[in-house]
Amino acid sequence: MHPQLQLIADEYRSAQARLHELVRAVPVERWGKRSDSARWSVAECVAHLNLTSMAYVPLLQHAVSRARMLERRSPGRYHRDPIGWLLWATMGPPVRVRLKTTARFLPSSLAAPALLVQEFDRLQAAQLGCLAQADGLPLSQ
Repeated sequence: MHPQLQLIADEYRSAQARLHELVRAVPVERWGKRSDSARWSVAECVAHLNLTSMAYVPLLQHAVSRARMLERRSPGRYHRDPIGWLLWATMGPPVRVRLKTTARFLPSSLAAPALLVQEFDRLQAAQLGCLAQADGLPLSQ
């Protein structure tokens, strides 16, 4: 896999490992509780990540399909556009800037922690699959 894509894959796997560590460390009854009224609970954070992934996986799949049709090779180095770079630089970990999310990504009802984690794992696998399919493709075109 291209080294830059491998770094992204490593970040996905690291996030997944951190979530599974959280599962071991935080009792189920605390997942829905906020430590501060201005911050989300563990369950809300995971639900938000799942909502975000559900929105982006189809976009990633479409980008991979489009890149396949270009019949060009990948560049030696991938480049982010300015917005992509800004998101990468601020979203962490660690989170450097906290921004309010749009209504589309606000968790409205929370599933049981086990279901949230199961969905997170499924979506992580989908995103890792997109990365594997993107390897060697001209993604910046």
